[in-house]
Amino acid sequence: MAAPSTPANAQLTTPGGTGDLAEYPQDDPAVLNRSVLVGYTDVRGFPWWNDPALQDLTQPATYPGAIPLPAVEELFGWEPREEEVFVGRGRSRRQYMDRKGVAMKAITHPVTGRVFSVFTDGYTIHSRRRWFIEKVAALLDTSTSDLGIGSAGELDGGAKHFTQIELPDNVKVAGLEFRPSLLTTGSFDGSMATRNKMVHTVTICGNSFARALAEGGAEVRTKHTRYSDSEARTNGNRDKLGLYFAEASASFAAEIKALSEQDVTAREWASLLDRLVEVPEEIGVARTIAEKKRDQLSTLYAYDMRAAQWSGTALGVVQAFSTWRHTYATVKGVSARYERNYLNAISDDGAKKDTEVREALAMILAKR
Repeated sequence: MAAPSTPANAQLTTPGGTGDLAEYPQDDPAVLNRSVLVGYTDVRGFPWWNDPALQDLTQPATYPGAIPLPAVEELFGWEPREEEVFVGRGRSRRQYMDRKGVAMKAITHPVTGRVFSVFTDGYTIHSRRRWFIEKVAALLDTSTSDLGIGSAGELDGGAKHFTQIELPDNVKVAGLEFRPSLLTTGSFDGSMATRNKMVHTVTICGNSFARALAEGGAEVRTKHTRYSDSEARTNGNRDKLGLYFAEASASFAAEIKALSEQDVTAREWASLLDRLVEVPEEIGVARTIAEKKRDQLSTLYAYDMRAAQWSGTALGVVQAFSTWRHTYATVKGVSARYERNYLNAISDDGAKKDTEVREALAMILAKR
């Protein structure tokens, strides 16, 4: 449904003004304090980025229990607009059409005028109120007022958004404490379909792990089509997800236990570093970066409480690499890391990288 590439050197305009389809600039350091809400702080503590001085006095970013529904509704208070798209200037100015001659439409921010993306006529906006509150309540077979909203937010200037429905109590296995939740994510820029999936967040470091079960696992994706919002589809999604928090927690707990019981020798840890963080022979920037990453990973694995207490096990390995991504991975700008970690959590990036580490470790352990 996304548009073909915009004609070279053409100016893309909507009735509201000129739209920039380039990557949206990073927000200032207060971005999460203004665009993300976090609940259950009485149980889990405050997020590390929390700063009341950077928040709106009428709407705090943190809550001792579940986030009140009105707070989420206020955060998601705006909806994008659909606008006609024109290219060219003067007499050459014309409406932007697809290859079949059907007019394209831009999805824009109602306040900033930012053009999130351009789509064909079949693209349907998924309203945040409808898809991230009402339909989530339908999936869980509960009322919107009874949703235990643990976090909600919008990222990348409003292009991406999420809600996370959580159990109020954490689960502890093999000394690792985590919380299960239903994460609903979506976008207005075409970067992702609307998705509902089970995730588990490790409380000691805030790392989120997608529970991507093989073959029809705990995830449902819904494309932005005309017929996406139907009762039959909602009922089918509820059955497909099999949303039983206790079962999901038990399954994840079993994985954590298995990882904690799988020993990893010092030589196998070194082999894993060689496989995943190869050091170039030639002296230069690339070699310096690789050596620094290896040192950081080794420090996390041996001494940092977020991983070191499981050092010598597969769980320690996974924790070390995941924590490194959240803490040290290079990003541009001071505030980028805050937003990048949330974007990783609501996309497949974090899950893919966790899988790469586990698969590489499995290959090494198979050589015993």
